Amino acid sequence: MTCPHCNRWGDECKPAQCEGCGTWQCFSNGTCKVCLYGHLSGWSKGFMDGKTCGYKGCDREAVFFGLPRVKRCCAECAPRVKIRIGFGQNRETEPLDVFVRRMADPNARHARSYRRETYAEWVERNRGR
Repeated sequence: MTCPHCNRWGDECKPAQCEGCGTWQCFSNGTCKVCLYGHLSGWSKGFMDGKTCGYKGCDREAVFFGLPRVKRCCAECAPRVKIRIGFGQNRETEPLDVFVRRMADPNARHARSYRRETYAEWVERNRGR
């Protein structure tokens, strides 16, 4: 038997929403496939649940994991984290909150070849399986 949503072998998966970018996804290892750093509650097997932000003096719950230097941060501290994008001479840095919004935007330039669908579209597409 396969999951009607993601075609993964086994029982039907439970869709989860990324706490960082807000996109809905099926089967994952606990991190978001869209924004790359967001936490998917329900898929993390507990090792990310309850962790606090890595910035000194911040005791809010972390929603982004695997970040450079700080390792994890909350949504309020996301503008402080800088993500390196590009290669060679084209390398730039971008705040994490801007990077996440850009990656989750279905109309962005990078999404032309892979259009991200909303949860409602995803459910509708998989309804007949």
